[in-house]
Amino acid sequence: MYQHGGVFDYVAKMSNGRLGLSRGACGVFYMDGGTIDWTPAGAFLALGESDNPTLGPDSFSTFTLDGADAYADFGNKTAWLGNRTNHTAVINLNNGGTLRNGVIAAGDSLTADRQTLASYLNFDGGVFRAAGNISMFRDEVAKKPDAVTVYPGGAVLDTDQYTLTVNAPLERPAGSGVAS
Repeated sequence: MYQHGGVFDYVAKMSNGRLGLSRGACGVFYMDGGTIDWTPAGAFLALGESDNPTLGPDSFSTFTLDGADAYADFGNKTAWLGNRTNHTAVINLNNGGTLRNGVIAAGDSLTADRQTLASYLNFDGGVFRAAGNISMFRDEVAKKPDAVTVYPGGAVLDTDQYTLTVNAPLERPAGSGVAS
């Protein structure tokens, strides 16, 4: 799905409130302009979501906000990166694209085999805006993304007057940046 402008708004009775990408193969959402308002109770972002965690071998999903005119607001909820086995889930925040959210987590309680789930959060000039007093990632090591990578465009972590704890390492891309 490609969004260049306008508002993509939560509508009750849509997939139990999930903005779910990739229920069995691949799911791609790319936005370079416009707004997502997915803030009502029960609404959340789920990449690689499925009620059957063993559904769909070798699948992937990406959610990209690219540009200062791209804004997605999910409120103070958990964004799930992968809710099944054999899946790769990626969030890209680029060039001022802004994600307002609560916690970001890899897998969930349904994920049968975390060993085959890969999850990534990438910054290249994008913004993560806290939607409450939060730790950015789940505390359990198995629920943290495999990598949080900051590319040359940088990362903006906007507290929006809340307390934001970044409880996972921010890494440089392989072969770039300061080595130690």
